[in-house]
Amino acid sequence: MNQDIFTFPFGQIGEALRALSLASSAGNIAAMIIYLLISILPVLYLVDRVARQKKEPDAIDILLIMMSVMLFIMMYLMVNPGYVNSNLYGAMPGKGGALAMTFWSMVVGYAVLKCMKASVGTDEKKLAKYLKLILTAVAVTIVAEIVLGIFTEVVPAARGVREVDQLLNSDYNTTVFLWIKYFADKIPSVLNIFVIVHAIKMVDQLRADRYSQETISAAEKLSRICRISVTVMIITSIAVNLSQFLIWTKVYKANYVVDIPLFSIAMCIAVLLLSKFIASDKALKEDNDMII
Repeated sequence: MNQDIFTFPFGQIGEALRALSLASSAGNIAAMIIYLLISILPVLYLVDRVARQKKEPDAIDILLIMMSVMLFIMMYLMVNPGYVNSNLYGAMPGKGGALAMTFWSMVVGYAVLKCMKASVGTDEKKLAKYLKLILTAVAVTIVAEIVLGIFTEVVPAARGVREVDQLLNSDYNTTVFLWIKYFADKIPSVLNIFVIVHAIKMVDQLRADRYSQETISAAEKLSRICRISVTVMIITSIAVNLSQFLIWTKVYKANYVVDIPLFSIAMCIAVLLLSKFIASDKALKEDNDMII
């Protein structure tokens, strides 16, 4: 099985356990113990949390048991990669990565559901803290998506295009254009990172003092950045389509997309509305303070 970014870190751990198991009898026993410990880690976490908090497990904790079962199966296949494409499990390219992604989807789902449950009945400052953590996670995910896309989208596509160019003995510039288009398509993602960074700053101001002038300024700045981001996204989409049209004789593969950044527009309107609410709350508080 090819160990790639999608199987990390389970593929690498499985490879190490396999080497340890084949080294000696003692190594085989050690590898089995480590394998079992890794498999039951989610259940051990559940037992430890229940013991410390003196609370009964809830329905969401079923995911922890499912994670342990998934780890038991996945790690066995990572240690014994020959079974992945055997007739027993059915041949499927990338099954190791599929197993790892399935497990990570359980982890993310568990974390999100727990955050949603914890947010019920909490005060504003804790909610702001949860929001900051979620925004940070979104920013990290966007960065990871951009980096992974280079290796999973652009590089394979560029390799295929280069082979066709050589086969046709052509002077097409499709490979270069693929790279340009990829980064142009990721401009909205980069802009979303800037929006998230300023959103985190606004959340920090809300946690410090929701009625301060700094909070209003942070909200207004975020709103301004959202408007600029939407404008740049639309201009970029038009520019990419126009450039494809202008150099269509130099490329044999083009992809025209009418991109409407509805999510960014909705976020811009939401931030504008929030800044209005914050300004109104501040004005109302000042009026109440004057009356008192």
